[in-house]
Amino acid sequence: TTAQARSACLMVLAALAILQPGAMGGAASAAEGWEVARWGMTREDVLAAFAGEARTLGPPEKMDGLAVTVVINERPAHSLRCRITFGFDEAGRLRAVSLRPRTRPHSFAEAERAFLIFREAMRQQLAAPGSVSTYGATTEAIWESGPTVVKVRRLDRPQRPPEVSLVYVAREAE
Repeated sequence: TTAQARSACLMVLAALAILQPGAMGGAASAAEGWEVARWGMTREDVLAAFAGEARTLGPPEKMDGLAVTVVINERPAHSLRCRITFGFDEAGRLRAVSLRPRTRPHSFAEAERAFLIFREAMRQQLAAPGSVSTYGATTEAIWESGPTVVKVRRLDRPQRPPEVSLVYVAREAE
C-alpha cells in the first residue's frame, strides 16, 4: 500500500541520516570530544581509549591553561601527519584535544596549506565556520557545535616558524 511504501521510505531516509551525518541537509555536529575521547575522561581513560598509540608526557606541557599530560606522537589526520595532545583541567578531566602537523611549517605557504586542509576538513564535517577572524599574527576559524568548540588556527610570528593547529575544546572550558 501507499502508507507502507511511505513508511519504508522514511525508514530508509532515517537510516541514511544516522549512517551519514549531514545527509538530510543539516550539518553534522562535533562529537563530545575527538574520536573516542570524550570530555571529562581522566588521563587513564584516554590512555586506555588510545592504547598502543597514546603515552604519558612528562613533564606536562601547557595548552591554554590546561595541563597536557597525554600525547600521540604521530598519527594521520586530514591528510597530514599530526602530533595529538590531550589537555586536562585542574580536576584531571579532559577539556581539549589539539592536532598539529608533525613537521612544523617552515614558511607562510606551508602554514597556509595546513590551515586550509584543516579548515576544509571541518567545513565538510560541520559546514561553514561560525566566524573567521585575523587579529595580530593569528588567523582563526571557529565552529560551535553542541558541547564542542572547534578552532583552526594559524599563528605567523616574525623570526619564528609559523604554527598551525586544529583544536577541539569542551564548551565549558572556554
